[in-house]
Amino acid sequence: MLFGSDGAGWTNEFALVAYIPEPLGSFLDEFRRRLQPGSRPHAHVTLLPPRPVSDPAQAWRQIASCASRLPLFEAQATEVQVFEATEVVYLEIGLGRETLVEIHAALNQDALAAIEGYPYYPHITLAQDLVPAEVAGIAGRARRIWAECECRRTFSVEALTFVQNTTCLEWTDLNAAQLVRQPLPVVR
Repeated sequence: MLFGSDGAGWTNEFALVAYIPEPLGSFLDEFRRRLQPGSRPHAHVTLLPPRPVSDPAQAWRQIASCASRLPLFEAQATEVQVFEATEVVYLEIGLGRETLVEIHAALNQDALAAIEGYPYYPHITLAQDLVPAEVAGIAGRARRIWAECECRRTFSVEALTFVQNTTCLEWTDLNAAQLVRQPLPVVR
């Protein structure tokens, strides 16, 4: 078993995320800490949920190749919702949802293929692993906090970050692939 910088052992659990930039990212991190004190969030949208990977180097090459053909795009956090099956409180993705679904479909094959427990649904997790009796109250609190947000709720997805879990349940960034910046049209 290999070990991370904090001495934790690596697991064979990998995911692909797009981190949410500032200032919305910091707002969402604090939002999550308010809902679940003690959590250590890094606001993101998951593109490939956690999965085992037999060849991480090949998986990374697949991600990098795909990202090299993807333009930057905008996404938007919209409403607080709850996944009833898992009692996860999350923010819905409006603008950019279809693009995220397309990227997921393009990457969930070959070295990154996995049978997922639920259909892919782009979102931003706010609270999870909740006591069932607390879900409605936390969701209500989340709606009130979100209504107070003065940040722009639209954000640019500029990179895809390949992450690996450790035995201490700490996700570690392995590598990031920048999406393609479209050249500005020439005005004559």
